[in-house]
Amino acid sequence: MPTGLSTIPPAVRAEIHAMKASWYWFLALGAVLTVVGFAAISMAFVASLATVVTIGMLCLIAAGAEIASAVWAGKWEGVFLHLLCGVLYGVFGFLILSKPGAALVTLTMLIAAVFLVSGAFRIAMAGALRFHNWGWALASGVISVALGLMIWQDLPEAAVWVIGTFVGIDLVFTGWTWVMFALGLKALPEPPAA
Repeated sequence: MPTGLSTIPPAVRAEIHAMKASWYWFLALGAVLTVVGFAAISMAFVASLATVVTIGMLCLIAAGAEIASAVWAGKWEGVFLHLLCGVLYGVFGFLILSKPGAALVTLTMLIAAVFLVSGAFRIAMAGALRFHNWGWALASGVISVALGLMIWQDLPEAAVWVIGTFVGIDLVFTGWTWVMFALGLKALPEPPAA
């Protein structure tokens, strides 16, 4: 039974070996993301506030793009819808930027709700269907519900740390993934000479 690179199509194998020449850039990206992730975890409130402000600014940019595309497109049936979307994005972005603390609490409440609902669905599906390895889905659902309850019980104080901590954890794991990818590329054997 073939293993390793022999099972990968030749075109993909060539791209992988081309990326191997720049493995250190992937390593640097991973290291930077990991460091930024740990910084976000250690300064969770600053990271939370920065995330909310970034969302508000992106909404204002989206508002400008929607309104500009509606004006630029001229007379067509969808112009009113684009203008309406642009106004909604603009109002949403303005509300977030004018009261970032309230937006932080609201987004934290939404995160708690998502954890509670998605966890409950996973528990229900795992219990009802009992598919192969359903215990992992059940455990994932229980953890999601526990996280949702933990956040909900700690509101509004949880708004200070939840978003920044979650963004930091995501950055750490994404960075570590890039580090492992880079080290995997470096460890690849050289392709045989043609």
